[in-house]
Amino acid sequence: IATADHVLGPANSANIRTRDGRIMKAKVVLREPLTDIALLEIPNPLNPIRETADLSLGAEVCAAGNSFGLNISITCGVVSAVQVSGVGFNQIEDFIQTDAAVNPGMSGGALIDRNGKLAGMLSAIFTKGSDANLGVNFAVSPALLLAVVDDFKQHGEARLNRPGIIAKPSSTNTPDTLLGVEVIRVLESTPEASAGIEVGDVILRAGKRRMAHPAAYAATLALLKQDETLELLIWRTDAELTINIKPKQ
Repeated sequence: IATADHVLGPANSANIRTRDGRIMKAKVVLREPLTDIALLEIPNPLNPIRETADLSLGAEVCAAGNSFGLNISITCGVVSAVQVSGVGFNQIEDFIQTDAAVNPGMSGGALIDRNGKLAGMLSAIFTKGSDANLGVNFAVSPALLLAVVDDFKQHGEARLNRPGIIAKPSSTNTPDTLLGVEVIRVLESTPEASAGIEVGDVILRAGKRRMAHPAAYAATLALLKQDETLELLIWRTDAELTINIKPKQ
């Protein structure tokens, strides 16, 4: 069972209550605070959501959760953004943003599309002065959720890649100015150092993902599968160049 890590608080065990009223004791087998994901183990199997959704902006989605402790409820809306990072809730963020109403108690619930496929795991509410729905809500992407689950299946722990650089938002000083992240420090003995990343480089793209915030780079690395190579589009001095890195696993 996947849920939000912050839902558990200091607990090392939990109870799972099913729709038909059964209560099962659950063992906490993984807590991954960098992504706010936790995994629970239960003695009896439940029917899983077997497929993930192919999301696009405006896609219809529904959020399922225990809003305000009033029992399970469903709210619906649309996908308002994808690949959202740098919001500030977690160190590693790859969010699906939705306007489906999400309120306290719904964290850890499922975001699903109109065909019942997994669109994300409810994680955070953007609020101003009150802890309630304002129409800007975030779910951990299926890709990041499955990256943590797959790591646990293979290694018994989460082994997400971490950045080997310290960077800040920046832009290129050219007629066609592009947003990117400027490298201000390269950490020793990292894939970035081995690949020749230099201080002052502006990373414009990592894989297919445009970089506008260092958190986007962290998210891209976390989603990288074992032994995959990541292609970086770099602006250095007065030209673009491509550098490939292979993060350690």
